[in-house]
Amino acid sequence: MRAGGNTGHIEIMYQTSIKDAGGGQMPGGQALYWATSVRVYTIKNKRDAESYTTNLEEPKEFVMRYRPDKTVQKNMIVKYLNTEYTIQSITNTDDRNRELVLVCLTLK
Repeated sequence: MRAGGNTGHIEIMYQTSIKDAGGGQMPGGQALYWATSVRVYTIKNKRDAESYTTNLEEPKEFVMRYRPDKTVQKNMIVKYLNTEYTIQSITNTDDRNRELVLVCLTLK
């Protein structure tokens, strides 16, 4: 993937515990796992969109460079343009470890 072809920037966050005022742990925090450039597509093909969409959401595809030191998981959150997305699928496009495609829905 050429860096010049990327059209956006995302942050991939994971859930973490945060310390409360009493020194205990409270779930619900987020920490940055990976910030990267991506190509962003809105899935418009009706058949493809119907398989992901609920309540007229517009699923997004984020295509990024594969990195062997990063393992993206479905329980992570994608932040793009001040909107949070849940990861629905993660695909290594050609099994040659060049690109990952994340299909995501808006987090409600």
